[in-house]
Amino acid sequence: LADGVLNHLLTNTLRFAPAIDARTYLARYCLYDAWQLYIKTQQATMAPPAPAAADVIGAVNEPAQHLITRKPTHYYGASSSVLDYILLSCEFDTSYDDSFFAVTDYHSYDRHLLNPEFERDDLSTDHAVVLITLTLRS
Repeated sequence: LADGVLNHLLTNTLRFAPAIDARTYLARYCLYDAWQLYIKTQQATMAPPAPAAADVIGAVNEPAQHLITRKPTHYYGASSSVLDYILLSCEFDTSYDDSFFAVTDYHSYDRHLLNPEFERDDLSTDHAVVLITLTLRS
């Protein structure tokens, strides 16, 4: 997402606007990666997330933000990468004063890629399905 033509979706600069105006526009109209918003929510609440067993790395005593890693969404041979994203506006960023929702869960479903069953997965995509949970902020 940060490479190539898609990097403009997550821009943090405006070419022809003064710095003060640029910050105002960018704060309101930029898109954010749901994974980053999820990590930010987990860090802000200081509650340890409940990652799947496949997501856990490191020791139990490490801080919560280091316990989970982003799972790949595409596999090619022995390599894997994240190619699928959910992009959200500032209404889902908890650091934005007027945000309505927080990203409280993030999952990549890739069972059909890692352990396919022909009867169930014969027409499946070759990408993982990304799903998030949004919680209304009070």
